[in-house]
Amino acid sequence: MNWAKRSLEVFAVAYVLNYLWETWQLIFYTNDFVYALPQAIKTIPLIPAAIWDVSLQALTDAILILSGYLLISARSQKWTKKELLLLTGYCVTISIFSERIGLMQHWWVYSQYMPTILGIGIVPICAFLIIPTLCIKSTIRKK
Repeated sequence: MNWAKRSLEVFAVAYVLNYLWETWQLIFYTNDFVYALPQAIKTIPLIPAAIWDVSLQALTDAILILSGYLLISARSQKWTKKELLLLTGYCVTISIFSERIGLMQHWWVYSQYMPTILGIGIVPICAFLIIPTLCIKSTIRKK
């Protein structure tokens, strides 16, 4: 399979898994995210703001996983536990950074149900402990 087709497959699986995760984790956030959406998006009829938010978050998460996949694939053609660990570390590091910025900029607010460590939500960090591995395992086949 060529790299473009495999990259598209990684992106598609990452998007679907992240969309499901983002939908599931909505309970851990307040609905204040609606205020951070651009006005043009909020005024599109018949499409709730939560769908836009979940779709946008899933898209950015899928791009993050794809970028890590491409960076690591450029270095190594074979995916072992080491490459999976590198991808997971890359995604978790960026996730922690983006969570912190998002909270400081008030792009989102945690609900009372969000477990935290040092003010950072555990649920979004867990996404990047689980989803990259599921994504790679489901798209990279053993030869």
